[in-house]
Amino acid sequence: WGEVANFSLHLQGGEEILLEPVPLVRAVAHWEPEGLYDHCSDEGGVHEKGGKCWFYQRLSNICVQVAKSSSGSWELAPRQAGNSGSYGCKLTDGAWEAATYKTLPPEGFKPHKALFEIDWEALENRSVSFDDFRAEVRSSYDPYFAAMELTGGSMTFGWTSAEEDILGIVLIVLGAVLGFHPCFLLCRAWRREGRGARGAGRTAGDEEWRISRVPSWRRRREARGKANPEVVGIRNDADAGEGRASCGETAC
Repeated sequence: WGEVANFSLHLQGGEEILLEPVPLVRAVAHWEPEGLYDHCSDEGGVHEKGGKCWFYQRLSNICVQVAKSSSGSWELAPRQAGNSGSYGCKLTDGAWEAATYKTLPPEGFKPHKALFEIDWEALENRSVSFDDFRAEVRSSYDPYFAAMELTGGSMTFGWTSAEEDILGIVLIVLGAVLGFHPCFLLCRAWRREGRGARGAGRTAGDEEWRISRVPSWRRRREARGKANPEVVGIRNDADAGEGRASCGETAC
């Protein structure tokens, strides 16, 4: 942590609110893997040997929540019972923070040097500007804070319509792919059952209708290849009678 500052907010009506000391600059670190998955420099940090990624930040904004006291004066309004410092406007990891910091681009890091050779003295002694610093005072009854609590600070209330459309298309395609085979088996079983029922309930008229649906050339070909038993019997009897008559006239 660097130098700290004490802020005093003067509200309309001459009221004054004193805040806890806030660091103007700070250095925070988190672990970052080395090699291909090293995104420390992309995020504006400086990678130290051992896996620590350091971020140098400056104060850019202070936002506090206030509410009317029983006496009618304005005072800081903590949102968490037992935590007097939870009067900030930013919800991070379940904690309300009043100070917002901006990451400074690293200076003193020389890429031509060997890896992790960093001029730490230049980083610590650099100067920063607070030209865009601002302070905000908001009512603790602002619906914005209720939304922050409901979403855990993300302010995300579900998927967008475009994301839901994509999900719907994916589910439709997946349902069609998974349902094709069962539908195919069901249709095949239904067709087999229908053919069996039609065959069991077929009548003479149905058979004549089926025969009439057969092409004439096919019926003639089937008739030539299949003899009629009644005609064959009559023809054989006639031939036998003629034979006996001829045998009567001449010796057989």
